[in-house]
Amino acid sequence: MVNEILSPTYEDMIAGVGESRLKELATISNGEPHGIVHISVNYSESVEGKATFEQYIGAVTTEKTETYETLAIPSLLWAIFEIDGDWIQVEEHWQRIYSEWLPLSSYELAEGPEILASKEQKSEIWIAIKKKG
Repeated sequence: MVNEILSPTYEDMIAGVGESRLKELATISNGEPHGIVHISVNYSESVEGKATFEQYIGAVTTEKTETYETLAIPSLLWAIFEIDGDWIQVEEHWQRIYSEWLPLSSYELAEGPEILASKEQKSEIWIAIKKKG
């Protein structure tokens, strides 16, 4: 990500998943959040405005699979934000969470991933949090 614009690598990754694989992932989703999830981990940002992170696309499941990698996510406290709308609205909500909600809340970010769960025109943003102080 450079100056808040996703690199072509990310767009290529999304396109490379394919509809059949997304449908398969949706069928093994049996945990919260439901549906297809986009998980970002190991986020870092440089002074020049370049951000790097690892991005996963998958499903929360308890099923064992040899087809997909497993990313273990520890038990955390989550702030969950529901969004009705397209990706532009999701991006707007994401920015508002960090610029408006988080500074005014009694919480701060905890060490953990960010999760975006999406199904049709409904999405949920999951942010790992902990009490301030």
